[in-house]
Amino acid sequence: MRTSAFISYSHVDGKWLERLQIMLAPLSHHGLDLWSDEKIEPGELWKDKIEAALSEAKVAILLVSPSFLQSDFIAKHELPSLLHSAEKQGLKILWIPIEESMVHITPVGRYQALCRADQPLSSLPKAKANKTLREIGDTIAKLIESDVGAKNPTEYKGNSIGSASPDSEAQQVSDTKRTVVMLRGYPYLVRENDEDKCIAAIQKPGNLIRIKSPEKMGKSTLMARLMDHAKRSGYRTAVVNLRDEIDQSVFHQPDSSELLETLCSIIWDQLGADSTVAVKDFWKSSLTPIRNCFNFLGNTILGASEQPLVLAIDNLDNIFTHKLIMTDVLGLLRGCYEKANSSDQFQKLRQVIVYSQEAYGIQDIQQSPLNIGEPIVLGEFSIDEVSTLADAYGLTSWSHRDSDQLMDMVGGHPYLIQQSLSMISNQHLQLKEFLQAATASDGGPFRQHLYESLLNLEANIELYETMKKVVFEAEALKLGPKQTFKLEGMGLIRKKSMGYACRCNLYQIYFADKMR
Repeated sequence: MRTSAFISYSHVDGKWLERLQIMLAPLSHHGLDLWSDEKIEPGELWKDKIEAALSEAKVAILLVSPSFLQSDFIAKHELPSLLHSAEKQGLKILWIPIEESMVHITPVGRYQALCRADQPLSSLPKAKANKTLREIGDTIAKLIESDVGAKNPTEYKGNSIGSASPDSEAQQVSDTKRTVVMLRGYPYLVRENDEDKCIAAIQKPGNLIRIKSPEKMGKSTLMARLMDHAKRSGYRTAVVNLRDEIDQSVFHQPDSSELLETLCSIIWDQLGADSTVAVKDFWKSSLTPIRNCFNFLGNTILGASEQPLVLAIDNLDNIFTHKLIMTDVLGLLRGCYEKANSSDQFQKLRQVIVYSQEAYGIQDIQQSPLNIGEPIVLGEFSIDEVSTLADAYGLTSWSHRDSDQLMDMVGGHPYLIQQSLSMISNQHLQLKEFLQAATASDGGPFRQHLYESLLNLEANIELYETMKKVVFEAEALKLGPKQTFKLEGMGLIRKKSMGYACRCNLYQIYFADKMR
């Protein structure tokens, strides 16, 4: 079953239409048809085409800006039809603030915005705008899942299918050991043991959870599921992404004051604080930045409610190359954990830290949170888990031998496995032809991921040369701790006997070709 979405926009905002279409492209394989007037061919009756698209649409997405509200065409032709369909036929109207506008005095303002109306996309830094677009995509994905699930509750043929549980976003495919749920339109293999450990850990006053794995192994998804569980349990939650939500220039300041203030501001904002009062108003010039931060968290954040707060810090390793800032931030996290021993306020805090690599060069490990709390290390998928996912993707003729052949190319790397099964399923490919395409010089179906990995290596000549030695060395190579931390964190190498080798044959083939 398909869900049609009608996009209404001003052509002045065409670049945002394009960015939205790119972000939502994966959903086209999972039940979403996007329609905009770009699909009207020259010579066609535009009014008939628009009316036909509106009659089929289940969702309307409006890109709202002053130009959108000024458009006579939108005001006279599109909006009346959309509002009528919303009232009479149950059309869902969602809108995205592109620029500041007077939308609040129009009928559109009565409907749900897909992101914060006081933070229009054009006002955000590129990384934050991309994150917001991804969150918009997640919301739309859930609408698709609920719409498709209502029409066809046995859409996914797995080992067994039931209605969605409170912990899943759509139907659930399960057997005695493994559970797959639909997440953002894709089958997701639940790390049940890890999730159970995390859920038990956040119930302990003042506790800290460390989720660690190489990049693209599922850390952020596990964190997001844990935060959803915390919300359903009545806890307050806040998430700070040290890579995507903070201006990188902050990390080059002579001290940590600006970063710590920004961190507190993000937490305060997510907890619904009064926007007219700045975090800096609570700062005392006579105190150090880290002491101000402790006082603000304890008195203003934790003291404001009896509800526990689960605070997640994603991409913690983004600070590891900035030693002064790293020392203060790690000291803050460690200090909050230790304060729970003597402070009722800090017993209400549970911390979740997420990172890909160890912090190289920590001077005092006793001032770091990386050796305390509950450690969660995410590994690769097993052959049984790959077969379970293949079944969830509808690959009914898939065998354990197929799983073994796929893993011979990409290992058990969760991201590479998910991408492989998705492409094989959506493009109706045979495993043999998919594996042949993967060995092409440009990386075939993995070209974007491989190219980005190569660019990251080329940005650090020392790392590039180390990876080159790993690729062309016949035996597993012994590496220094600094290079090991970085390449392991990037997910490009793995431990093998007494040294390190490429994580999988896909990386070996691609980098051997590009590094000759």
